[in-house]
Amino acid sequence: MKKGLSLPIEMIVIVAIAVLVLVVIAAFFTGGFMPTGDKIAIQNAFTQGCNYVRSVQNCDPSAGDFPVSIKLSGDDSPKSYSFNSVCDIQLGKASGKPSTSVSGDITNDCLRACGCPGTESSSS
Repeated sequence: MKKGLSLPIEMIVIVAIAVLVLVVIAAFFTGGFMPTGDKIAIQNAFTQGCNYVRSVQNCDPSAGDFPVSIKLSGDDSPKSYSFNSVCDIQLGKASGKPSTSVSGDITNDCLRACGCPGTESSSS
């Protein structure tokens, strides 16, 4: 190998490794490393919550946030989490574990994601 080519090839390898490390760090902070079981549990809880919003609450945001039961990694048994926080994770607006604090109205973003008609375009 010619000595003049060694620097550019080494530089390409170093840059490629640096880009890979940045991608891994970005995936970690955006929730890309949430355990697969937790993603499925949150998706199922979101679907069940949407069914409740449509059938029981009739898509009324003032009916309020409500608890959904999920067993996530690290939980000994299923726990109650806020539907709004489960919805935010499902929509990619939050990451990590959902909140256990249930309060306030259901957000318009969640109502829209659940297929509720006539929700406003801005989130609450």
